[in-house]
Amino acid sequence: MLTTSKDDLYKPYISMLSGENPLICLDNRFCCVKAEELFAPGERLLDSVSETVPEPLSCVMETALYKNERFYCCRIYPIKNDIGESIAYICELISAESARRISERTEAPSDTLPLYNAVEMNLATVWRNAASLREGLLESRDYAKLSQVIEIEGAVSNISAVCGNAFHYADMLYNSQKFAPVDAGALCRSLIQRCNAALAKCGRRVEVVIEPEDLTIYADSRRAVVALVNAVQNALLYSPQDTEPILAVYRREERGRYFVEFRITNENSMFTSRDFSDGTEVNFNYQRLGYGIPIIKRFASVSGGRFSMNDENGRVVVTITLPAAFEDGSDTITMRNAEERHYDAGIPDFTDVMMREVVLFFGEKNTQEV
Repeated sequence: MLTTSKDDLYKPYISMLSGENPLICLDNRFCCVKAEELFAPGERLLDSVSETVPEPLSCVMETALYKNERFYCCRIYPIKNDIGESIAYICELISAESARRISERTEAPSDTLPLYNAVEMNLATVWRNAASLREGLLESRDYAKLSQVIEIEGAVSNISAVCGNAFHYADMLYNSQKFAPVDAGALCRSLIQRCNAALAKCGRRVEVVIEPEDLTIYADSRRAVVALVNAVQNALLYSPQDTEPILAVYRREERGRYFVEFRITNENSMFTSRDFSDGTEVNFNYQRLGYGIPIIKRFASVSGGRFSMNDENGRVVVTITLPAAFEDGSDTITMRNAEERHYDAGIPDFTDVMMREVVLFFGEKNTQEV
């Protein structure tokens, strides 16, 4: 049986790099094997990076790390075996000029927050006045003017949804996830109940199937809600009105590890093949998918999981796969109720706004019908 030394393992990959930037050779646990600077042998790189790095990392990732009271930007390359498993890594420290894009990305949330707050404050005023007008026009049965108020509410919904998604996407670029044990089943059950209550106005609903297993994950529950609501809204907007998208949540095993998988399935008839080409990154020239898919993809990434979107037998399937929180049979942590929490800020919250867009798209049913 042929054996490969550590130097032989890294040599082909090191030769492909420019040689201008310092390199750190890492094992499959991201522990330092050999470094030109900063890290000592055996030291774990992930203790210093500013973003969550999936384990194992399957593709090149750029991030920042904090070491010796300084920030550095780096690029991590996976080294794979013959069957595609990541068995080691090379970390390249990037020069300031090369890291400009990472630095700009890191500043995005703080630059976006004042705009987000300003928009939300003014939207709250519009919502309150529109609600007052709607109530008065309903009492006077002035339906012509009422339709104008409904159009205003629709425009405000769109602005609120776009602004909220822009902020959430920018915020996910920070390593500010508040990871905690979350019961994914309870979270999804509560979320879909709220969605269906709002969707009743247009006659649509989402079916939820939750397997009776341990569905505990480590995640930021608020960001999980943002990602799942975007996935549910996409399934509703891009499927026929007489169909019911299905959210399935279940636990599965893969190579000795356990995962919790979220699968959102809907009819395919309102999609085209173009929706699946280069559609998972933010692209303002391609408005159909907008921020929704990038947010879902980013949430899966920062939570150490995977995202996929496929056409399976005429149905679109969006899958978020996250590591299960407890894999070793140890006692689980006693958790508070994992149901979605929200507060009244004088305007519809994120879930309500996203479902309101669906209701406006398909049209409200006549509540006077028997």
